[in-house]
Amino acid sequence: MAASVQPGPGPGARAFAYASTCRVAMRGVLLALTVAALLPTVAAAATRPRVTAHSARLYAGTFGSLSDSGWIGGDGTNSVGLPDGRDCWIFSDTITSSSAAGLTFAHNSIVSTGHGRPRVIANPMPQPSPDAFYWAGAARVAFGQIWEIAERIVQTGPGLWDFHFAGNYLAKINIGNWKLASMTALAGTINATVDWGVAMLDRGRYTYIYGSESQGLSSWLHVARVPKGRLDAPWTYYTGRRWTTDASDSRRLLPGVAPAFSVVDLGAGRGIRVITQQPMMGQAIYSWHAASPVGPFTAQHTIYTTGNFGARTYTYNTLAHPEQTAGGQMLFSFNVNSFDALSPADATLYRPRFFRVPLSRL
Repeated sequence: MAASVQPGPGPGARAFAYASTCRVAMRGVLLALTVAALLPTVAAAATRPRVTAHSARLYAGTFGSLSDSGWIGGDGTNSVGLPDGRDCWIFSDTITSSSAAGLTFAHNSIVSTGHGRPRVIANPMPQPSPDAFYWAGAARVAFGQIWEIAERIVQTGPGLWDFHFAGNYLAKINIGNWKLASMTALAGTINATVDWGVAMLDRGRYTYIYGSESQGLSSWLHVARVPKGRLDAPWTYYTGRRWTTDASDSRRLLPGVAPAFSVVDLGAGRGIRVITQQPMMGQAIYSWHAASPVGPFTAQHTIYTTGNFGARTYTYNTLAHPEQTAGGQMLFSFNVNSFDALSPADATLYRPRFFRVPLSRL
């Protein structure tokens, strides 16, 4: 059920919302001011490559046409292609309606596009209790279902930042009716310090599952894996030397990643890329190179900058959509939010923005 509440900062706000090992959300005011002060420096240090072909405007237009269908904007823009040729876009906090009375929102949503008018599904992962909800993560298609690694979030008070991460769950959502078939806690993730399912990569016999750990203002990438496509199989975690079934032995690998990032295989011997926005809501979007799913990760460079969208706004949650690659260019999205409460007049600020980057720049 949608709630008549100001939409929260969404999973991208983990860049400054999680604190210490318990990942309890911090009060955002002081740190938000710090981030706002840093943004001009970030923007000056970055560059915006010229994107010349295969405009991303089509995607912006698609999501801009859904206001009368129960979808005005959402963050955490994950995506996966469906077997019948449609596309499944998976969002976390979602504005479902806007009126003079205010905004209503759901904590997660799905938009399926292709084969006619897009379809909106609000709250495919219903709240398990009044004080808990699920945010969306990376997903795969298996056995006629969307298998998605979700974050369980527990509300601890009435404030915008009064929440904490409580673990990862495997959600199985039937594609036929978009109903939740099951929600299963993932062993080793409950009340842990690593948020798993931020990104996934299929390579060889395995699906690699990437996690993000935040501690204070620092963050790191972690890696687990399962037999290809079997997210419900026992996970093993990379220690830096070998794979283990003990999640607590997972090693911190690449530092300086945002809470939301992507890992893509460019194919044709071009290797793997980790794509992440600069932490703390910076505007620069970075790429790292790797030959292996576990690194080492090298050759960091800036591929894009998100730009400004008005006073007291910030950008976050840059994610890749490799299934939408066309003409040698990969599609990316990012989200925009405000340090102030959104109003019906500016609710569309919450829609994802899309851009393409040539594969040769990644």
